[in-house]
Amino acid sequence: LTGSFTYMSSLRLDNGKQEFPWAGTVATIFAAVTASVQFGSMVLAAYYLEQTVSNRQGELDAIPIDEEVKERDEQDEALKGKYDELTEWNVLRYWAKVVLGLSVTTMIMSCYLVQLFASDCFSDFEITSTIDQHLEGDWKKLVKPTGVVAIVLLLLSCLLLYIFRQCAMEKANHLISTCSEVSSHPSSLEITTNYARHETMS
Repeated sequence: LTGSFTYMSSLRLDNGKQEFPWAGTVATIFAAVTASVQFGSMVLAAYYLEQTVSNRQGELDAIPIDEEVKERDEQDEALKGKYDELTEWNVLRYWAKVVLGLSVTTMIMSCYLVQLFASDCFSDFEITSTIDQHLEGDWKKLVKPTGVVAIVLLLLSCLLLYIFRQCAMEKANHLISTCSEVSSHPSSLEITTNYARHETMS
């Protein structure tokens, strides 16, 4: 209903006036009701989940642990911990800081362009608009030159972040593999641990 009334509020007559002037108010009311229902459902779900865990704890404890899942969880936790170590700002190499800094900068620039110059980035286009009538039959006119710059900056930011994360993840996987290989040799474990602690993204 919220979506229907929102759509109805956007309809215009030939003279430019709203066809259903009351629809906007009703849409707001139903949006509030929808939010209240969703919030109440979340609270009830959390309550009954807590009750089930409290009253049937014995049955839950009796369920056997899937060893494969447990092992995978431990591997993921170890990988996450090593990734966090390698991506601490004070241990990053200069090039990694540059990549991360450029990613943040381009993302900020893209957001500011879209927020402060929205009318210069995109053409006005509503749910009831048509490409033939409002964009002169060319869908590419939806994005203006400034909008193209904002999109390029966004994509560049995502690409730089992807490169940073991939390099860090590969290094973390390498260090974990190295530690696993020497775990059966106590004499080499301490050396490897110290190496992993001080190793940074190269």
